[in-house]
Amino acid sequence: MRTIAFVLPSFALPVPDRKGGAIEALMTMLLEQNEEAGKFRFIFISPDSEDSLLKWKHSKCYFCSVYNKNLPFDTQYPTDEKAAAVLEAYPYDYKANVIAKQEHADYIIMEGAALRIQNCFADTVPRERLAMHLHCQMERRGVFTEAFGVTIAPSQFIAADWNKMSPENIRYTFLLRNRIRTERFMVAITDERRAALRKSLGFENDDFVVLYCGRLAAVKGVAELISSVLSISDKKIKLLLIGSDSFADGNKEEYAEKIIQTVELNKDRICYLGYIDNSRLPMYYQIADMQAIPSLWEEAVGLVALEGMCSGLPLVITNSGGMVEYVPDSAGIKIEKDKDIVQNLAASILWMKEHPAERMEMGRQGRTVAGHYSPEYYYRDFCQLMKWWEGRETCAPKM
Repeated sequence: MRTIAFVLPSFALPVPDRKGGAIEALMTMLLEQNEEAGKFRFIFISPDSEDSLLKWKHSKCYFCSVYNKNLPFDTQYPTDEKAAAVLEAYPYDYKANVIAKQEHADYIIMEGAALRIQNCFADTVPRERLAMHLHCQMERRGVFTEAFGVTIAPSQFIAADWNKMSPENIRYTFLLRNRIRTERFMVAITDERRAALRKSLGFENDDFVVLYCGRLAAVKGVAELISSVLSISDKKIKLLLIGSDSFADGNKEEYAEKIIQTVELNKDRICYLGYIDNSRLPMYYQIADMQAIPSLWEEAVGLVALEGMCSGLPLVITNSGGMVEYVPDSAGIKIEKDKDIVQNLAASILWMKEHPAERMEMGRQGRTVAGHYSPEYYYRDFCQLMKWWEGRETCAPKM
């Protein structure tokens, strides 16, 4: 049984995903699916406030403090000058490397790798057994790039962006599409429960509720979405905002504070709930009439789009990065993220309200597509990746 070590960046959250996080959720899916299938031995290394270890039947989860320099097991501090310097500068990375070595990892996958990776992991396994799993756009840089033999990308957009400087490396790139816990969102609540929940948030049954779910960050286009809703003269069109600027840790940034101030001045049109744990999100999706994802940057994927489609919501999204690969044209409206975004958002929202039959059909189409983005499919594709990586398949699946 091959041992595969997944190393999360030092700024990540723990695996399992008890504190949230998109990458962490993907890792937890693999952990849970592998507990049933047992095809691999997994090692998950992620940061937390103190060092600890959790064990499963086929996995181990190590939590390494970013600040605590104590090494795992009985390993002593390095005596050679170079290793000591690395430990001093990158304690988390050094400890993760020690764990991977002592667990005899056959393959190492760096989740959202940092530029310093060559300092700690380049000598742990041969280059052809070290992979970088991209989760956003990253710039190729010399020695950093050369440390990895394989690249894993969540979308064709990210893969193409990564390989544009070295197109010959496309044959070493594997497309592993992200997934979500579809079973959580493919639920339905009763009309009575829906009406009661809407009422508790200040919405009437005949209100048209637009859902935004995500971080309150400038690149997410939240201010533009608010402006578009407030520009619509139809007062029955309301906005439900869910999200914070730092997962479950609350709102801290100036941008988020300005958004909240705007909400306070427009409570008749906007309801802001802040951070909601993922386990409770599905019922809030169920009370909305549509979902808006007005990203102003290039999304690697946009998992909230999958959540919305699973929930049967029609979408209005921007033509952003890899998100458009996940959302078929039949599931919503796509607009440009340009100077006219506020007007185009408003027009799309109005169209959705005024065309209920078409809106419902979009929701049905999206729900059908989203059914293929389950944890089971994620694990299936990961197993296919490993067959290719180990040489049991002659080439990677087509990008």
